[in-house]
Amino acid sequence: MGRTSVRDGIVYGRLGFQKQVDVDLWDDRTQDFTPSAVADGMAAPFALRLADLVVIFQIRRDIRVMSFTGALRSILRNATTDEWDVRSLTGETRFSDWRQTVDVVTRVRFRFEDGPVAPPRVDGLLHLLRQANGDMATLDLRGRVGIDSDCPLVKELLAHAENGRGELTARGRRADDGDAERVWASTLGGETVLNDVPVDTVTREADHHALLDQIRQVEVTHSTSPPSDPAAAG
Repeated sequence: MGRTSVRDGIVYGRLGFQKQVDVDLWDDRTQDFTPSAVADGMAAPFALRLADLVVIFQIRRDIRVMSFTGALRSILRNATTDEWDVRSLTGETRFSDWRQTVDVVTRVRFRFEDGPVAPPRVDGLLHLLRQANGDMATLDLRGRVGIDSDCPLVKELLAHAENGRGELTARGRRADDGDAERVWASTLGGETVLNDVPVDTVTREADHHALLDQIRQVEVTHSTSPPSDPAAAG
């Protein structure tokens, strides 16, 4: 996490991720390309309201909802002795209930990763994936006119996610919601709302004015939980 600033009860900052990537760079000495490792990183601007610990953030390339919330959770837990958590503002929502709130499902993404302990025998798609001896697989369904969330394939993937044998993320839209995109994730058990905001033409980052406009749309709720209770930001 980079430097933070506080303005009118809002903490502004950037949470970033960095990794080493392999590239071929030109070497004047050898007059040839040589394999090299360089740092590749990306940061996501965020705003956190101190009154109720609501946080909003910009998703970036390689920084999605789950990666941001997971990193923020780890930072909070490592910085204090409290058992912090980061949760969706909507609370626990079953997929079937979330489906009733959107007019069309535009994307369903399922991620399966085989653990060290093999789960009980599974049939259908996961059985075929395990027959290929792959350790990890991702299935990404997209449909401009809408995906049939009641089809056997989606039902099977959802059942696997509910039984802890994978992660399912679904995206949907409402007719009266403009460009806002609503995301349901099995790992969060709730909904995330994505809105388009202006970004800097050079850095491609949203500034604090755009973040402030978004966080103002979320009603302030004052928590009455004692400090020893798990704290939640969403």
